[in-house]
Amino acid sequence: MEGLAAADPSAHLLVLFAYLLTVASFGKYDLVGLFPFVLMPAYLFYKLEMPLGLIVEKLLWIEPFVIFVAIMNPIFDHQQVQIMGWITSAGWITFFGLIFKSLLTLTVALQYGLFLGIEGLTAGLLRLRVPDIFVSVIGLLFRYLTVLMEETLTLFRAYKLRAPTHKGVHFTQWGSFAGQLILRSYDRALRIENAMKLRGSEDYINQNFEKYNRRTYSYIIGAGLYLIMVKALSILG
Repeated sequence: MEGLAAADPSAHLLVLFAYLLTVASFGKYDLVGLFPFVLMPAYLFYKLEMPLGLIVEKLLWIEPFVIFVAIMNPIFDHQQVQIMGWITSAGWITFFGLIFKSLLTLTVALQYGLFLGIEGLTAGLLRLRVPDIFVSVIGLLFRYLTVLMEETLTLFRAYKLRAPTHKGVHFTQWGSFAGQLILRSYDRALRIENAMKLRGSEDYINQNFEKYNRRTYSYIIGAGLYLIMVKALSILG
C-alpha cells in the first residue's frame, strides 16, 4: 500500500468502506478472526504519523456508549461456547467482540477523518458519484456546527466573566442566551457564506477530477488483497 498520502481522497474512502464492511461481516462469536485487522490501524498510525493520544482521547468519549450497549449480552446470552479450547459464556464473547469491532472501526474511521478533513471527505464523496445535495449538506453541517459551538463557548465565557459565582447559566437568562446565540451564529454563518461565494466556492460541486495514478491503484489493490486474505483465512480457519 505504497503512496498512501498521495492517493486520491476517494481511494481512501473506498478502502475505509471496504474495511468497515469486512469487519462488520464477521460473526458475533468470531473474536479470534478479528485480530489480523489490527494491522490496518497500526499501519495508518505509522504511515500517516497519526497522534495516538488524540485518537485515544476521542475513543474515550465514544467507547462508554458501546460498552453500555454490549454489557447486555452477558446478561441475556448464557449459551456455552468453546473458543481456543476454553469453555466460556457466549455473552462474554459477543461483549468483547462488539468492543473490539468498535475499537477497530472507530480507530480507522478517525484516522481517515483526521487525515482527509472535511474538504477531502467532500471531494472523495463527489468523486464516488454521491449526489451533490448530500455532499453539500455534509459540508455545510460540519462548517456551521463548528460555528455554533464556537459562538456558544464565546457567549458562555462572556457570561462567566459577568457572573463568576454562577456554576452555569442561570435559568432566568436562558431565553436571552439562546436568542443571542441564534443571532450571533446566523450573522457569522452569513459572513462565512458571503466569503465563500467571493472565493467561488459554489463551483466546487462541478470540479473536474484527474484520473487515478499508479500509486492510487496500487494502494486500492493492496488494501483489497489484504482484506480478502484476512476474510479468506477466517473462512478457511
